[in-house]
Amino acid sequence: MGILSKKLTPKQQKELQIYARHFNSLCERSTKASFQCVSSTLHLIPACRLARYRGEPLELYLVDDNLIQKSLAAFRDYKSFLVDAYSEFVSLKPPKWYPNKFRKAYESWTLFFDGRTKFIDIIIEALEPPQPLQRHPERDKLSMFVSGWNILDDFTPGRVIKPD
Repeated sequence: MGILSKKLTPKQQKELQIYARHFNSLCERSTKASFQCVSSTLHLIPACRLARYRGEPLELYLVDDNLIQKSLAAFRDYKSFLVDAYSEFVSLKPPKWYPNKFRKAYESWTLFFDGRTKFIDIIIEALEPPQPLQRHPERDKLSMFVSGWNILDDFTPGRVIKPD
């Protein structure tokens, strides 16, 4: 807290510590769930990026239906986690007396959960049958997948730091 800030009572400090632990735990679980999803799709993501960039068929990159289905399942699981985590996260809205770093971190992570949930839908749609990841003039599922992934990959907020 700053020099001109009101001093927190021991009860408030304890409440902040509990809040920070719960908040950080949820953020860490989100990071682990994201890692599990990415590790399940490690071959698919670069293959799709190259195929899109070079305008080549995805089959040249050894992408088969099994890999696409495995990736679809991983993204569906991740979305399910995000929906559950977001509802838990909303209950953590910090009161006004909490320091700014808590409220700012909450806002960042709210955007994270909300944005990830929306953009993961683009990825799931691109992986769903019929014709997953196919390029068509009216609906380019390969570009949908790559664009959705690039947006997901772009933003991960920081964590709340435990209060002193």
